[in-house]
Amino acid sequence: MTENVIIADNRRAQRDLRPNIPEFKWNAVPSVASLRRSLTGRDSKVSNVTRSTRVNYSQLNMGLKMQKTLATQELDLNNIFKNDSQELPLEFFDDFNFEELFEHAKLNLLRHSALAFLPEVYENLTSNIDLASFKSSESLKEPKNDWVEVQIVDYNEKSKLFRVIDEINFEEHQLPSIKINFWNEDSTKYVERVKRAIEFREKCKRMIKYEAELESHPLIENTSMPQKISLKMKLQIDKAENGQKIKLNEIVKDFEHHFKKCQAAIDTKLSEFSSKKASKKNLVQLNYDFKTLRHDFRWKSIYCQPEVFNAMFDVSNICSDISSLCLFNIEKGTEMKISDFDKVQKSKITEITNFLQTEWPENLAQVVYNHFKNIKIGWFNIRISNWEVYLISKLYRFMLLVQQKMQEALQALICSSIQQYINWLCEPCITSLDVSEDFEWDEDLIQSPFDSEFPIFHLVLQMNESLGAHFSSNVDTFSDILLSHFDTVLLNTHFIKIIDPMVLQCLLYEPGLCISSIGLMDERITEPRNYLKRCYEKAIIPLKAYASRYNEQLEFFLMKNETFVENFKSENHTMLEIKEEILMNIDKKQELEEKLPISIVIGPFFVLIEPLKRILIRKRNDLIQKLMKMLNDLIRDKTMKIVLQYREIFNRLFEPPSSVEFLFETQNMIETLPELIKSTEEEMRVVLYDYEILDFFHYVLTNEDCALKWEAIRWPNRILSQINVTQEQQILDIEKFQKEQVSETSSFDKTLESLTVQVQEYQFKDDATKVTQNAQNCKKLSENLLITQKLGRTLNERQLLFNLPELELENIDQLIVSFKPYETLWFTAANFYHNREVWLNEKIACLNVHDIFEALENSKNIFMELVDDFEEIPRIQAVCNSFLAEIRSFEPILELMQDFTHFCWSKKCFKSLNEKTGMKISLETELSTQNCIEEGILKKENREMVKVILKQAIEDHHKEEITKAEEAEKRRKEEEILEARRQRRLARTDI
Repeated sequence: MTENVIIADNRRAQRDLRPNIPEFKWNAVPSVASLRRSLTGRDSKVSNVTRSTRVNYSQLNMGLKMQKTLATQELDLNNIFKNDSQELPLEFFDDFNFEELFEHAKLNLLRHSALAFLPEVYENLTSNIDLASFKSSESLKEPKNDWVEVQIVDYNEKSKLFRVIDEINFEEHQLPSIKINFWNEDSTKYVERVKRAIEFREKCKRMIKYEAELESHPLIENTSMPQKISLKMKLQIDKAENGQKIKLNEIVKDFEHHFKKCQAAIDTKLSEFSSKKASKKNLVQLNYDFKTLRHDFRWKSIYCQPEVFNAMFDVSNICSDISSLCLFNIEKGTEMKISDFDKVQKSKITEITNFLQTEWPENLAQVVYNHFKNIKIGWFNIRISNWEVYLISKLYRFMLLVQQKMQEALQALICSSIQQYINWLCEPCITSLDVSEDFEWDEDLIQSPFDSEFPIFHLVLQMNESLGAHFSSNVDTFSDILLSHFDTVLLNTHFIKIIDPMVLQCLLYEPGLCISSIGLMDERITEPRNYLKRCYEKAIIPLKAYASRYNEQLEFFLMKNETFVENFKSENHTMLEIKEEILMNIDKKQELEEKLPISIVIGPFFVLIEPLKRILIRKRNDLIQKLMKMLNDLIRDKTMKIVLQYREIFNRLFEPPSSVEFLFETQNMIETLPELIKSTEEEMRVVLYDYEILDFFHYVLTNEDCALKWEAIRWPNRILSQINVTQEQQILDIEKFQKEQVSETSSFDKTLESLTVQVQEYQFKDDATKVTQNAQNCKKLSENLLITQKLGRTLNERQLLFNLPELELENIDQLIVSFKPYETLWFTAANFYHNREVWLNEKIACLNVHDIFEALENSKNIFMELVDDFEEIPRIQAVCNSFLAEIRSFEPILELMQDFTHFCWSKKCFKSLNEKTGMKISLETELSTQNCIEEGILKKENREMVKVILKQAIEDHHKEEITKAEEAEKRRKEEEILEARRQRRLARTDI
C-alpha cells in the first residue's frame, strides 16, 4: 500500500476518528471595535503618536494576545506552520465540523474581522513603531509575533480556503481555516482546535509508519492464528444471518492477512535482537579486592540490608510528596471576600496542619516499622531497649537520617508555600509600591492605573452617613489577616513530632519532641513577611483615594427626595427655575452613567461599583420624576383654579334664578364678564407656556390632566355663547317676578292683620293653670312675627329693584315689641314650674343649692319687672303676682335643702331627727326633698329641730378636728423623741 493511499484513507476516516467538538453559537455580529476589545482585553490606547501608529499598536496588541495564549498552552505555532510538511499539511487535519458551520453561517463570517497567521506582514507592521517603547508598555515582554488582524472577504468551498485582506498592507491572501482565529472563536478554543489537528496528524503518521513497516516484511503463508481466536470467529459467523456472513468472512480474511504480516515483522525483529545479543565484547579485568571493599562498605554504610534501602526509598517518596504540597489555598483568577478568604485559608491551614502533625509522622513510622519488624537481631532491631547500644547502632543513624529528611521536606514545603503565597498576593500590588501617602485619585474613575490581571479580593463600594464612601470590608484589616495566616502556618510547623517513639517503642522518650522547622526570625521568613506587609500597606492607599472621590455624592446620597421637593416647592420658585433644576439633575444623571464604572480593579482588589451606581442613578431619576410631578401639580393647580372660575361663571349663568335678587346680581355680573374672561385667558396663556416645559421633558400627561387642559382652553367661547342665552331668559324672568311681587305684597298685609289680632288676645289670657300651653303658643307666635318681619324687609328690597314705592314696616316692628312682655311672662313661668318639679324629686346628695338659688332669684326679678310693665293691665298683673307668691313659697324648701346638703349633715343626723320628731324618713331608699316634705319636714317645730341638730353636728365636727390635731401633734413629738434617741445611740463610741 502506497503512502498517498494511506493518507487518502486516513482523511476519509477523519470524521469518525476525531473527538467531539462543541458547536459554536453564531450570535449577532459585533463591531470591529468590540472584537478588538475582546482580543486585547482593553481598548487600544497609546498617546502622543499618529493615528497610523495607533493602528499598528492595536494590530500588534491583538497578535500579542494570541502569542500569550499560545505560550500558556506551550504551543509554538510559528515553527509548526513555517516547518509544516507538504505531504501532510496541518490544514488536512483541521476539524471539518467548522466547515459545516461555515456553510450555514457564511453570511455572518464574511466582511468581519479575524486574526490570521501571516508572517510576511509582520515586517511591515513593526517597521513603523518603536519596539523599544512598546516593550516598556503594558504589553508582553516579547512583541514579536506573526498574527495580524484581517477582514474575511470570501470562502471557496472547493479549495476550502478563505480569501482575506490584512488591515496593514491591504493585500489579499488565501488561507485555510487552521490559520484563522475567527471573531466568534475565543483564542483558547482556537488553540484547542489546532492541538486536536496536531494530535490527529501524529496519529496518522504513526498509522502510516506502522503500515509501511508491515509492508517491508515478506508474508509468511504458513502462519496461523491462535486456535482460541479462530474458534470465537467461527462461532460469531455461524450465529450471524446469511446476509451478514459474507461481510464477516471478508473481515476475517483481512484480519488473518494483517495477523500474518504482523507475525512476520515480529519474527524479523526477534532474529535481529538475537544476533546483536550474541556478539558481546570482551570485558576488562580489574585487580580490586572486592570482598574487602564490600566488607568495609557494609560496615560503614547503613544500606547494608534490603529492608533499609526499601525503607529509606519509601521515606524519601513520602517526603518528596510532602514537598510538593502547599500550606495555603491558592486560587488564582478567583476574587473572593476577605471573610471567605479567611475561612478558606483557615480551613486549608487546619487541614494541612492536622496532616503534618498526625498522618505524616504516623505514615512514616508505619513504613519504617513494616520494613524493620521482621529483623530480630543486628543493627536494625527496632525492639532494642538499651540506650547505650542504640546510640552507636546504625538504626540510630538511620532514624537521624529520616528526621533530617523530614526537616528538609518540611523546610522545602514552607519555603515553596510562602513563595507561592507571596507571589499570589503581592503580584497584583507591584503597580502600587511607589505610591505616596498623599496620593489622590484623578477625575477618571473608569480607567485604573493600578490594573492587574488577576485580582484577589472582592469589594463592594458602599455609602452611609457615618462612614461616607467605604467598602464592604474594612481594608485596614487586610494586612493583619494576611499576616496572621502567614504566622499561623509557620507556628503550626513547629509542632510536628518525630517518629522515633512510634517506631522504637521499647525506648523511653521525653514527650513532645518535634522536628526542627524554620525559625521565626529567619531571613527566609522575615523578608517575605515584611514585603507582604509593605505591599498591602501601599495597596490600600489608592483604594482609599478612589473611595474618597465618591464622597462628592454623599450629600445627595443622604438627601431625602421627598423633603428636598417639599422645601423646593415651599420656596415658590418660578417655572423657569424649576426647569433649570430639572435640567441640572438630568445632566448629573448622565454624568453618573458616563463617569462611574460598573467595576474597577485596583491592585489586588476587584471593586464592584454597580450597586452604588445603580442606587445613585435611581435616586437621581426619582428626584427628576418628583420635580416634574411637582411641576405638573403646580400647573394642574393653576389650570384647575382657572377651570373652577370658568365653571362658577357658567353655573351662575346656567342656573335658573331662584329670586329677584339673584336675577339682578346675575345681570350685574354679566356686565363685568368680558373683562374677567379676558384676564383669565391671559392667565391661561401663561399656563400653556408652562405646559410647553413639560413637553420639553417629554412628560406624559394623564388623561385627566390632558382633559383639564383642553377644558380650560374651550371655556371662554362656551361662556360667551351662554351669556346671550341667559340675557334672553332674564327678560322673561323679570316679568314673572314682577307678578309674584304684587301677589306677595297683598299676602303680607293680610298676615300682618292676623298677627295683630293674635297679639291683642294675650291681654285676656289670665289663667295661671295653662302655663305650658300659653308658653308654647307664645313661641309659635314669636316665630311667626320674626318670619313676617324678615319677609317684609325682603319685599321692601324687591320694591326698590322694581322701582316701586316702599312698604310700611313700622307696624310689624311695634307688634314684636308689644308682644315681648307676654312672651317673657309665660316662658319664665313655665321654666319655674319645670325646675321646681326637678328640684323636689332630685336626690338630696345630688342637689346644687347654689345654682337653685341663682335660678330662683332670676325668676323672681323677672316677675317683679313684669308687675311694673303690666301696671295698666290689672288682669295680667295679677297673674304675675301669683307667680311671685309661688316663688316665695319655695324659699323655706330652699333653706331646708341648704341644711341637708351641709357637709356636717350625715345619716346619723337623719336618725336623730327621726327619734326627736317621730318622723319616719327612710335612709335605705334614695332620699329626695319631696320625701321629706311628705313626712312633714316643713312643720315649724321640725324645721327648728333640723337647725338644732345641724348646729350640734357642726360643734361635734369642730371638736373632732381639734382632737385629731392634738393627736397628730402628740405623735409628731413622740417621733421626734425616738429620732433623737436613735441619733444619740448612733453617736456613742463606747459600745
